[in-house]
Amino acid sequence: MLDQKPVLSDEQVSRFAREGFLKIPHMADTDQVVRLKARIQALGRGEGDERITRQAEPDAGESDVPLRKFHRVAVYDPVFQEYIQSDTVRNTLATFLGCDFVTISPPL
Repeated sequence: MLDQKPVLSDEQVSRFAREGFLKIPHMADTDQVVRLKARIQALGRGEGDERITRQAEPDAGESDVPLRKFHRVAVYDPVFQEYIQSDTVRNTLATFLGCDFVTISPPL
């Protein structure tokens, strides 16, 4: 069950409606950022579930993890699943999607 407290202000919701994106500060605490960054680096090295696909950035230069994006990371990676199921993320999504949205479980 979701904690029903609003996460976004009316101004933020309006800005999202106008501009199609929204920068939301403090969506992850320092520990979460460290864990997610470490997980991104591990996934970039090819660790993790093989169903997670990766797209490399062709002109990444000297980057440790020259990644452009992942596909299905939130479905098959436990670190990302934990983050997206946090109260902060779920309450933020509920602002846009309503409280009856469904959390996706990975297929068997």
